[in-house]
Amino acid sequence: MSTRLIFSLAIAALAVVFTLQNADPVPVKFAVWRFESPLALVLALTLIFGAAAAALVAAPSALRKSWKLTREERHRAELDARIAELERSIAAKDRRIRELEARATGTVTNV
Repeated sequence: MSTRLIFSLAIAALAVVFTLQNADPVPVKFAVWRFESPLALVLALTLIFGAAAAALVAAPSALRKSWKLTREERHRAELDARIAELERSIAAKDRRIRELEARATGTVTNV
């Protein structure tokens, strides 16, 4: 089992225990709204909204990194294809050189 999964399960278990122990209703005031809700729900919603805000702030950076990685992978593939093309060209030129040397010396070899 991965460490990340174990850590996530431990956090989930702690959240369940916290929720069961904090079920008392508390008054909540936000701008013009006023209502009562269980403390655990208020804290969970606050956590969710905070995580959503953090994700929105982090999203542009993550997208830029993803796009950069995609561009770099595409460029690497192009360079690998160019290397393979150059290696084939070198091999063909080497064969041609051997053929010309064989003609110059008067020997014929099958390559």
